[in-house]
Amino acid sequence: MDKVKRDRSANFSPSERDILVFLVQKYKTVLENKKSDARTWKMKEAAWKSIHKEFNARSGCIFRSVKTLRIKYEGMKRTVRKKSAARRSELDQTGNYQNTHPLDEAEEKIKAMLASSTDGFESIDYDMLTTNQESPGTNGLDGICDYDTLPTKQESRGTDGLESICDLHTSPTHQENPAKVSSKSRFNELIQAKLELVQFKKILLEEEFAEKKMMWEFERNERIKEAAFKEKEREFKEREWEFIENERKKEAAFKEKEWKWKEEEYKLKLQNFK
Repeated sequence: MDKVKRDRSANFSPSERDILVFLVQKYKTVLENKKSDARTWKMKEAAWKSIHKEFNARSGCIFRSVKTLRIKYEGMKRTVRKKSAARRSELDQTGNYQNTHPLDEAEEKIKAMLASSTDGFESIDYDMLTTNQESPGTNGLDGICDYDTLPTKQESRGTDGLESICDLHTSPTHQENPAKVSSKSRFNELIQAKLELVQFKKILLEEEFAEKKMMWEFERNERIKEAAFKEKEREFKEREWEFIENERKKEAAFKEKEWKWKEEEYKLKLQNFK
């Protein structure tokens, strides 16, 4: 049996991929939501419609349907998962990346989105493991201060040296605690996600209001048309009733005349008979 050949759209250009990833980032809070209820699906459909509209307005190239954009994004996510898994496997086996291709800029953005949504990725960046590990024997001193900034033996003698060390770690220019920085960044991401969700809900409400307004205008126009039609129908029936009434009057007048003619004819016959 001959295989049915499927229609395929043209390949995405690098600029189209960048535009798609940029727009997906804009609606990532909704698109990567793991809920499967009806409201979430409705929000996702609305998000893809917005992406479809903005994408075709920005690209200026081939018109892409919503289905094509969704398939392309899902394919890019699969590619990112495969590449990331291969790189992690090579890192575990060889300790470096020699045989696997690195992720490009668009794929790195997708990986970051998937990591933030816990979609099959860990939040740890494996490329930075070797630089973040503590060297043995230091007992974590590298995380406290740099050896180059420690005072000399002469400066460290007595309590003045200890005070200088304490001042070094308590100075405003000292790097903040990584845990606090991570907490702040997560808090900022949460605030940003909430703002995006509020903005998207606003867009949904505006679209819903516009749709209802169009429906109200349509119903109003239909009511106006129906009222005009009923008015014309009433006028037509009124004219029809007047016509029928006039015909009845004419018929009654004709019958009255006919009766008089017959009465006169009868009288003439009686006279002739006498």
